Amino acid sequence: MTEYIKTKVTIAGRVYPLRIAITQHNQVMQVVERIQRGLDQLESQYQVRDKQDVLAMYLLQVLSNKEVVKEDQKYDRDTIKKLGDMNQLLDLFLEL
Repeated sequence: MTEYIKTKVTIAGRVYPLRIAITQHNQVMQVVERIQRGLDQLESQYQVRDKQDVLAMYLLQVLSNKEVVKEDQKYDRDTIKKLGDMNQLLDLFLEL
């Protein structure tokens, strides 16, 4: 049975209470730190003071990066399939 703990995290100056599995506590805290570092970087880079604007900018950045990774993975899958097809053709050719 999974044990849960109650904790609070602060993101962009706001406190959020969470109930998370004990096994996920470190991972959640690392994600919160990563988010806060990203927000701090954007806030200083663009001198944005509105926390909601910074959150929106960070969300856009994270999801854009995710889409790039997804496209790269699709390209990799396509390339692997093409290489497999070429390998089969070479095998057939070598059997002749």
